[in-house]
Amino acid sequence: MKNRAKKQSYWGFLIGCSCMAIFGGYIAGVISSGFVVNVNSDTARKSNDQWMPKSTKVLNDQKMKENARLLRRKQVAIAMAHEERIKQIEEAKVRAAEERRIKREAEKKARDERRKKKKAADRKIVLEKFAKKQAQLKKSRLELKEEMTLLSIDDAELLKVNDWRKVSLNVKIPTAPTDNQILKWYYDTTVNDYLREGSHNSTWDQEAIDTLYLTALKFSENHYDNKEVVSTKKLYEQYSRLIDTLHCTSPIIQYGHYLVSLMVKEHEHSDTNLEQLLQLSQKIKKSGCSLFRKAHINHLVTANFHTERIESRTRRLKIVEFMVKDGFRFWPLLLKDKAIPESVLAALVIGQYPFTRALGATRSEENYQSTTMIANSKKYSLLSLIKEHRPDSLALKLIEAKELQMLGWGYRGTGYASSVSTSRFTGFRSCLEKAKQKYIEAYNRWPNFSYPSLQMISISMGLSLNTETMNMWFNRAIKANTTYSAPYNAKTLYLLPRWHGSKEECLTFVRDSLKKAENNIEIADVAEIVDTAHFYLSGREAKGKSRRILEYWKDPRVWNDFSRAYAVLNNKGQRNIREVKSLYLAHAILCKKINIAKEISKELKNRYNEKPFTKYGLVLESERFFWKRSAKKEVPAIYRK
Repeated sequence: MKNRAKKQSYWGFLIGCSCMAIFGGYIAGVISSGFVVNVNSDTARKSNDQWMPKSTKVLNDQKMKENARLLRRKQVAIAMAHEERIKQIEEAKVRAAEERRIKREAEKKARDERRKKKKAADRKIVLEKFAKKQAQLKKSRLELKEEMTLLSIDDAELLKVNDWRKVSLNVKIPTAPTDNQILKWYYDTTVNDYLREGSHNSTWDQEAIDTLYLTALKFSENHYDNKEVVSTKKLYEQYSRLIDTLHCTSPIIQYGHYLVSLMVKEHEHSDTNLEQLLQLSQKIKKSGCSLFRKAHINHLVTANFHTERIESRTRRLKIVEFMVKDGFRFWPLLLKDKAIPESVLAALVIGQYPFTRALGATRSEENYQSTTMIANSKKYSLLSLIKEHRPDSLALKLIEAKELQMLGWGYRGTGYASSVSTSRFTGFRSCLEKAKQKYIEAYNRWPNFSYPSLQMISISMGLSLNTETMNMWFNRAIKANTTYSAPYNAKTLYLLPRWHGSKEECLTFVRDSLKKAENNIEIADVAEIVDTAHFYLSGREAKGKSRRILEYWKDPRVWNDFSRAYAVLNNKGQRNIREVKSLYLAHAILCKKINIAKEISKELKNRYNEKPFTKYGLVLESERFFWKRSAKKEVPAIYRK
């Protein structure tokens, strides 16, 4: 086997060597044959030239030179044509670039010219608008100055009080009471003021005097126990008949109608009503009415213009400042008048004091709790006047207690207890303890005045007094004024889980109040009580939209509470008030009662009060109900200042 393998490898080697030798020989032959051909061709040419005639040789050389010359000329012509073409292309590019540059410069010049013209036109428009605005401001300032001049009344006319004894009418005048001093005073400032004022007519004299006598009885019930009970609704109907049917023009009757309309919640705050109230105040100030009525109508104008938004904010604040200053022409005389009951004077002082505390104080449009203070002077210090003329009065005690109460809550703030430091809590409790003593002293001297009892409910909440103490002050407050809804609101806040109650206790109290209202027990604004409870229980005061908050409003019991409250208002004839309808609409949106919300929005017709929507953070949700119904494509009222 080994020998056989050796033989095979040997023969393989020989065969490979033979193939390589054959292939190498073939390659060498090809190369050598080409070389031989080239050599032979050169040799043949040389040999032909040697044997070619001379003339033929010259001709061939010339021909070759000519061909070479022609070839060079052709090449030069082609090169020159190429250069010319390149030159033309470059020139065309330059011309195109120049044309583009000229065009761009022309466009830029035209654009600059247009911009210049537009800028000039815009500047002209701006200057025209500025000039128009300045003219309007100047005109409004002049009009406002003229209005303030017209509102100004000299002291002789303003402080004039006519003698009612000199007036004789062919009517039966009720006998003036002598046993009840508060009723006697109200009789003097209603019936006798009608006699002093002078707008008499036999068509309405008798009915006007009878209505004013009932008004004296009604107003005296709010301060002292009185056996004669007068229905507010009946009183309102009598005033409405005097004005709408008999067309009574007496300012005293119009003033009484306004006060009673506030009591039955039939009054809507609007620009028109505010202007009518301002005109009414001027009529009463120029009449021979009692000073208290003049001061009171002055306070009503101040309060309404301060809290309600009208078209001109500057005019609104100017009127407020004017009225506050004008009121100080009455205060020295009112404080000296010992005939005015302490509780009546205290009610007026408490209402007017926030405006006189810092003359010209304005509430910001975004937050009604913040105030911007401007310069104050001793000339307009109501507290100084009270200390000077009535140092031991109820009004002084209540103002001092209110100041301490405000200072205490300023220490504490509005956050939860965990966010308040120990030092602030100490200051808070110290101020509230001092205020508590003053309120108790005021109640002991004037138990039929509801304001001290009302404030003691808030004091009980701040000082963490027990429920029995709070209920005692609540009962005293509603006993002093049975229709007053503020004690119900204060107790609702006390019973919130964040303070001293629970959700169940709070809702039980609210629903018990609803039952009272349904059983014809008069409560001024039961819807406000329900709104206060559900507003805080839902956590909506943070204006959040978490799942927990949204689920709270889906509870059918929540809507049932609101529907019951508005049914009570509807039975009393109060449902048509703009503020009530606006709050009803906000609650319908929250509870997803869209069909009811659409019906209410149709009734409102864009005349709605935006406060409930701002309170609940429903500005955008309200847009769908009013934006589409607007006759003009303008910004909704909720976005207008």
